[in-house]
Amino acid sequence: MGHFNEALKLLGSFHGSTKKQENDTLDHLVEQAKKTSYTSLEQSVLASYGQTLTSGEVTESALKNRLYLCKILLLETRDQPRCGKMYRSTCDHILPLFSKPEAKLYFLDIARAFYPFWMKVGNSLENSNTSDGPGF
Repeated sequence: MGHFNEALKLLGSFHGSTKKQENDTLDHLVEQAKKTSYTSLEQSVLASYGQTLTSGEVTESALKNRLYLCKILLLETRDQPRCGKMYRSTCDHILPLFSKPEAKLYFLDIARAFYPFWMKVGNSLENSNTSDGPGF
């Protein structure tokens, strides 16, 4: 089991017995994030975000956890318009997958910090929409 899943289970944030569809679980999103090939632009954005974290006092495990959440955000918003409302909607969809308030706050903290990096992907695409702000 990956570091991300272990960290989430230690926090008690994973809904193990949920009535949601299998593809609507945190484990499923993590597996999708692991299997997905990311574009060079997406990889560059993830690397840039990761560099900002390594300049601080973030452990390797915490860095991996944060990058998995960012990959999930990239994956879940891949075919969506690049606007704050869509990003917020995606975050609102993912948030209930965390059961503990601390885990929800952790995710929201990462989502807020990653938003400007996420917008770089949209700003670099030819078919990107205009931004209406982060929506937070």
